[in-house]
Amino acid sequence: GEGGGEGGKWDLRVVESGFTDCRVETWANDTVRLQVGEHPAFSVTREQCIGVQFSPPPSRPRIHILTDYEVGHVLTYRPLGPLVAWLVEPPEVCRTCYQYVLENSGSFDLIFSHSDSFNALF
Repeated sequence: GEGGGEGGKWDLRVVESGFTDCRVETWANDTVRLQVGEHPAFSVTREQCIGVQFSPPPSRPRIHILTDYEVGHVLTYRPLGPLVAWLVEPPEVCRTCYQYVLENSGSFDLIFSHSDSFNALF
């Protein structure tokens, strides 16, 4: 793809609130669920598990994807490049996540969720 590093690849760096150790395979740490690893056009890495689950080449440019309870860390990740908000939980579970993204929408390059009405705001 355009703009990527070696071979045009980007590293999609997922920043999420995993509740288990990176070496344990469970629902909250399922490398299959997040499709961690190499793909034809990009790679996927869990921020807190670099070097344990998968390590992309350091020269590969990154897109940070902040999920749910991590969206409040926008100031930490904004200077590092493209930034995505991915609201996985429904508004009924994480109302403050949706409110934060709504109030700080200009800080994200892309916002998506499972709520069509919320997505329509952007």
